Amino acid sequence: MAESTEGIINPPIDELLKRVDSKFGLVIFASKRARQINNYYTDLHEGSLFNNVGPLVDAAVEEEPLSIALREIAEDKLVMTPIDPAEEAEKARAAAEAAADVQFGVDAAEVDAFGPVDGAVTEADADAAAQDASDAAKPADDQGDAAASDAE
Repeated sequence: MAESTEGIINPPIDELLKRVDSKFGLVIFASKRARQINNYYTDLHEGSLFNNVGPLVDAAVEEEPLSIALREIAEDKLVMTPIDPAEEAEKARAAAEAAADVQFGVDAAEVDAFGPVDGAVTEADADAAAQDASDAAKPADDQGDAAASDAE
């Protein structure tokens, strides 16, 4: 008896596209989940079980993480939730401020509210210093000629 052959993509791409908004979204969604599954197997090998979630469908050890991720999407074990870029940017900014507060002990809002930090060089100070340096570097001939014309 002839064994039925499986297609290149199982589950079918049309079934997967019903669960996401675009092909690009499917690729990103499946690849992120495949990385999580791969990290799970790595952590499992190292003895750590608490960092990543393993496969949500029955999977053989030799099965590729991307195939597992695609099957999870097809069986509605994973649902893609759209994110708001502005909301994500705000979260990233808040996390960066918190990290700066922990690392440097200075609240970014305090720096903005109270002006520059004592001893800090402002852009205007730097421009004035550059102008003074260029004035001091002018050749002495110009100054000597001016003195000679004053004497006449």
